[in-house]
Amino acid sequence: MQIDNISIHSETLSPTRTGGNAPNLIEEVFRLYDRALAATSNGITIADATQPDKPIVYCNPAFEQITGYDRSEIIGHNCRFLQGPDTDRAALDQIRVALQEQHDCKVVLKNYRKDGTPFWNELTISPVRDSSGIVTHFIGVQSDISDRKQAEEALKQAEEKYRSIFENATEGIFQTSPDGRYLSANPALARMYGYDCPSELIAKCSAKNLYADRTRRASFMAEIRQNGSLKEFESCVRRADGSTTWISENVREVRSEAGELLYYEGTVAEIADRKAAEAALRDREYWLKTAIDAVPDAINLTDGEGRWLIANDCALKLLGWETADYQGKTTAELAAAADPRVRDILLSWQETDETTWEAGTLTSSSQIVPLPTGGSNLFEVRKVPLYNPDGSRKGMAVAGRDITQQVAAEAALRESEQRFRAIFERGAIGMAVATLQGVAIATNPAFQAMLGRSEAELRGVDIDCCVHPEDAPASRQLRRQLAGGDRQAYQIEKRYLRPDGSIRWGRLSASVIDNSQGMPQFILKMVEDITDRKQAQSALLQNEAKWRSLILNSSDIITILDASGRIVYESPSVETVLDYEPEELIDRMILDFIHSDDIAAVISQQEKLIANPADPIALEGRFRRADGSWCFLEGVGINLLADPAVNGIVVNSRDMTARRQAEYRLSKINECFLGFTTDAADNIQRLTSLAGELLGGSSAIYSHVGGGLLRAIATWQTPPDYPEVDRAEGHICTDVCSKGGDAAVAIPDLQNTIYGKSDPAVIRYQLKSYLGQAVRLGDNYMGVMCVLYTEPIAPTEADCKLIGIIAGAIGVEEERAAGAARDRQKSRELQTALRELQQTQMQLVQTEKMSSLGQVLAGIAHEINNPVGFVAGNLCHVRGYVLDLLEIVQMYREEYPNPPAKIQKQAEDIDLEFLAEDLPKLLNSMQTGCERIVEIIQTLRNFSRTDEAKLKPADIHEGLESTLLMLNSRLKAKPNWQGIKVIKEYGELPKIKCHPGLLNQVFMNILANAMDALEESSSKINTTTTNSSFPTITIKTETIDNKSICIRIKDNGPGIPQDHIVSLFDPFFTTKPVGKGTGLGLSISHQIVVEKHNGKLQCLSQADKETEFIIEIPIR
Repeated sequence: MQIDNISIHSETLSPTRTGGNAPNLIEEVFRLYDRALAATSNGITIADATQPDKPIVYCNPAFEQITGYDRSEIIGHNCRFLQGPDTDRAALDQIRVALQEQHDCKVVLKNYRKDGTPFWNELTISPVRDSSGIVTHFIGVQSDISDRKQAEEALKQAEEKYRSIFENATEGIFQTSPDGRYLSANPALARMYGYDCPSELIAKCSAKNLYADRTRRASFMAEIRQNGSLKEFESCVRRADGSTTWISENVREVRSEAGELLYYEGTVAEIADRKAAEAALRDREYWLKTAIDAVPDAINLTDGEGRWLIANDCALKLLGWETADYQGKTTAELAAAADPRVRDILLSWQETDETTWEAGTLTSSSQIVPLPTGGSNLFEVRKVPLYNPDGSRKGMAVAGRDITQQVAAEAALRESEQRFRAIFERGAIGMAVATLQGVAIATNPAFQAMLGRSEAELRGVDIDCCVHPEDAPASRQLRRQLAGGDRQAYQIEKRYLRPDGSIRWGRLSASVIDNSQGMPQFILKMVEDITDRKQAQSALLQNEAKWRSLILNSSDIITILDASGRIVYESPSVETVLDYEPEELIDRMILDFIHSDDIAAVISQQEKLIANPADPIALEGRFRRADGSWCFLEGVGINLLADPAVNGIVVNSRDMTARRQAEYRLSKINECFLGFTTDAADNIQRLTSLAGELLGGSSAIYSHVGGGLLRAIATWQTPPDYPEVDRAEGHICTDVCSKGGDAAVAIPDLQNTIYGKSDPAVIRYQLKSYLGQAVRLGDNYMGVMCVLYTEPIAPTEADCKLIGIIAGAIGVEEERAAGAARDRQKSRELQTALRELQQTQMQLVQTEKMSSLGQVLAGIAHEINNPVGFVAGNLCHVRGYVLDLLEIVQMYREEYPNPPAKIQKQAEDIDLEFLAEDLPKLLNSMQTGCERIVEIIQTLRNFSRTDEAKLKPADIHEGLESTLLMLNSRLKAKPNWQGIKVIKEYGELPKIKCHPGLLNQVFMNILANAMDALEESSSKINTTTTNSSFPTITIKTETIDNKSICIRIKDNGPGIPQDHIVSLFDPFFTTKPVGKGTGLGLSISHQIVVEKHNGKLQCLSQADKETEFIIEIPIR
């Protein structure tokens, strides 16, 4: 690959692939790499690992843009030029170690651009290896995360700010459990209650034992249960040292979404000083009442709601009341119950109350008051409004003085002067009289308070000097127009600067005061302090901008419906979630987009919203996307139809499709795991089907990779012609398994990758997307769980996690199956060892028996051989002697034909003629008998062969003959038994190396079993019929390709059933009655032929026909 004239081996950038048109494909892949590197927003560099200092050999445009350096300034240099004095040394050490040890690393560094500005860099370094595993390059990926770091720092400062507010607040702040235990408290509360620290308060104090009056706790609980909160709940409480203090609590309930009470939280203010002041106030009130009773004016005091609190004796006499008649009642209530005279007085006094409140200061009025004695006088009624520190109405003091005579003398002058002075001095708004040049002559207290200056400081000063510099020019221009007669009045809103640097907003109304000649003489300025309104407007605008930004940038969908369910507004996020333009949904009915199965529930929720204004109602349902798919929305609606600013039903909803899908997937996984059996293969098939079903694939396959083959172990919805075994080369799964790793491999567009031409399955079934995960068995990866798609898809992070879980479960099942296989192998080995032990034991027993039998036979042969040898050795001499004697007798008879009578008589008695004829025959018979005895002895010695443990050449026919001789007695006819006919078809056999004694034992077992079968079948036949074939045993020998010899022993007995043949050579298997067979003969014979001689022993049989045993012994 060629990047900026720097040669980089292809194998360092791409894993090796085989198959397909490699050169063209690689060039295309590299062109794609180039375009991808140039288009990415992350900075990418490649450093040469083989050169000193690892210089940069490539950088993409994004790296130049991030750092501000030109490519010519970067290539050939190490990235250290981005470092600065405060770059994290630990991160640099981590990079250095990663480069030395040649592994991946990821760090966050503070770097510097070419212009010196710092930026936060999230750097990822990865080594690139060639085909031999040597690191040739390092790839670095840089991301500018300065914005994220700034946001994290701002969040940290905000958390520290609120923590500081909590720790340093002057009011106590707390949280308590419903049973009164303190869950948290700030230092101010601990100090208030006399504890050293919050932890001591939490450990030792309980809200149940806090109140000095225990009934206050009950009142606290009753009121908060009823209202959900408490405001200014005043109580006397005990401190840690036993002293008491007064507190005022503001508390509210905190509940869970389900409505469960979690805890109480609130603030506490210590009001001991206020309570002491109230007590002192009550004392002063007593003295005040005494004092005002002594005043000749009619005086009364009302609270902020207009209820009468105090009236002096003069007022009571004027109205004709007792004390109990007025206290706690409003003027209107008193007027309704009073006589006409008193009602007129009260109503006339009440008419000026609102005027006094609007004035905010002392007001005075004159009223004609009818007297109890008759007639009426003019009273001056003076009213003073009283305010709480927070500016709220506290009450009003009213004084009525009889000024009938005074008014008569000075009515006109005093009335005019008093009214002007009252307006100017006690006006709620600032007033000033200035010259035509703007110099202040007189100012009222409200104006002075607004500008933060005294009357002396303002007198003689140009008022425009107190105006904000940005507003002063316009103000001066308007004043000049007013002074020049171009304007009679003007009104303007502007800012005033106070000495402390603060700014106050005022609405200035200015007009001229003419002199007696009608010419402008002074300017009257009335300034209303509108700072609070301006601040409120600013806060409102900011708040409105904030909420507008939240709605426009929120990922949730904000919808406003009218009462019929018609969409009035949709937030921009509807395009992200549902792929609609907001304008597409305006004036559409919401039910047109709801899933048919959810319409009834949505209608019910809509009815609840209509029936419960201002109450939040939970909503959920499936909403149709623009592409026709369904999105599960969950949200909250609130009926604000009565709010003029909204006039609609506001619904805040969010996309819960992913969560519902995750819940569904979790339930299916649990269902699958609960259905597991002990069969690992069945469990793996279940997991494979689960992967295909939950991940929405066209098919799912779990395959083993090994030996150059890809074997499908479990499948789901694969095509009928999908191969169970295929060559591993070129398959995606082969690469996934060879690379291993615990991360899923997702390929959204298979056709545009190398697999589009190398993977047979991708080509044959036109697969578009792939999601797979390597399956680990121990420390190795043995296979791959994959889901295949015939349509392009982009797997989500949840999909990758899901296939990882399933692949992990398959790995567990594979491990369990491998463990079970190992257990079965051990079991088979133990069974084999046990069988071999049993066979060895049987062999030892049989060998011992045969050895004992051989020794007995050898001993018998030896003992018989000696006398037989003696007889046979002397028999030839006896024969010679007898023949000599017979020859002498014959000579006597010839020489003496007439013997004496005694001799003749003796010759007749012994039948000399017969004796002479028979004695040679008898000697011949005796000779034959001795030879037979010698032959039998030799046969016994040949059969026993106890001294032949090693292989030695032997004549198989000799062994067969000796065995038949041993069994000869069973071959002969007997009463009720016709005997057995033996047919010998011997071929030309060479002597072979073998264990003759052991083979004789095999021949003995097979021939004895054949004789048993023939005898048994013959006895059964004789009891049923007289027509039967003669019992016959056929022995046939031959050579096979000069490589082995074959001995066939066949009988025409009843045969062996097929179900018995499979167990014929098993130890202790026998078909004979109990006591007639051990079941060891054929087992030992099989062991002798197969294990001792590397031969074969098999049985061919047909039921009710014949049985043939075939022995093959290799020629050594």
